[in-house]
Amino acid sequence: FAADAHAIWRFAVEQLAVPSERIIVLGNSLGGGVATRLAMELCEQGTPPAGLVLRATFTSMPDAASAVYPWLPVRKILVDRYPSIDRVPHITCPVMVIHGALDEILPIDHGKRLFDAAPLQSVSGIKKRFVELPKAGHNDMAHIAGKEMASAVSEFVSEIFKADQKRESEATESA
Repeated sequence: FAADAHAIWRFAVEQLAVPSERIIVLGNSLGGGVATRLAMELCEQGTPPAGLVLRATFTSMPDAASAVYPWLPVRKILVDRYPSIDRVPHITCPVMVIHGALDEILPIDHGKRLFDAAPLQSVSGIKKRFVELPKAGHNDMAHIAGKEMASAVSEFVSEIFKADQKRESEATESA
């Protein structure tokens, strides 16, 4: 999955010529682990995305699996660990975490812990955001809280691009 995420990123940036600062990475559920890794690696390379949105995802695969299968020794046997909780502190772009309070697969604690582990704000000064959807579960977020979710993401994207426009304007004025 990580290689695929990087291939998609390279396609968008190199083939489609979309600047990295114009791309928001979104990961849902298992995709949140992939998106977190991609965003961290891009930030470490100095080409961060415009933002990262994590929706109904987990702190790590062992945490998620042990909650679902408490009788199995998943922490010892899982190969793919997706340690998002260890990666999110290294992300320098704006971060938004969205989670349903009634998530029956990945309890909201996963989202709250990821949010707590993320930097308070991005290098551009945008504060991290947590959106709790009180009536949503794991697979019904779009049906139960689609408008609320879309509104929150829209506000987040607007803030990112306003900050980007401000930086561009300041750079032009100083040149």
